[in-house]
Amino acid sequence: MKKLGILIITIFALTACQKTIDLSVEAPREEEIIVEKEEKSEGRISSKDNLLSLGQIGRASKYNTINKEFQEVDVKLIKVERNYQESIENLVKKANHQTVVIDYEVKLVNFETETFGNDSLLSAEVLNLSAEPLIYQDIKQVIDIKVLDKDEKVLKNNSGRTRIVFQVPSETESFLLILGEIGKTRAYFKID
Repeated sequence: MKKLGILIITIFALTACQKTIDLSVEAPREEEIIVEKEEKSEGRISSKDNLLSLGQIGRASKYNTINKEFQEVDVKLIKVERNYQESIENLVKKANHQTVVIDYEVKLVNFETETFGNDSLLSAEVLNLSAEPLIYQDIKQVIDIKVLDKDEKVLKNNSGRTRIVFQVPSETESFLLILGEIGKTRAYFKID
């Protein structure tokens, strides 16, 4: 009986001191899995023969300073104000010209940015509907485009706004606003 008692005490002591080491790894729960998924562009490719209008989303190129390449972004014309009457700093009003203010939104779809983001500015050009310079009094016009405002800290897959201003001859009924880098993907918007 003594031997049985000692055996039970020994088994009890060994079981109490025994540590189990679980070497299995628990799979992360679905809500814990963070995967950066690729966003899909909503923008469509446009040209002087396939124009975009206010509210539509196009594709334009923007230089990426991180990977030193041009990347495509989505761009949408939000607002067009023709015959803008408020005074604008550093804008000399030309005779027989109307001031045009345009707001557009850029979405940096899969566009790598620094942690502080990137700006929302795109290269812009104003031309006639044939994608040629506007003509005023038989002279080709070079349209000076100024930036009134832009978002500076737009992150990957987020959107930012830009506001630009320029002047076109007063008799100009329709023209093109082309956004994006020359020689790369550009968004062609018809302004009426």
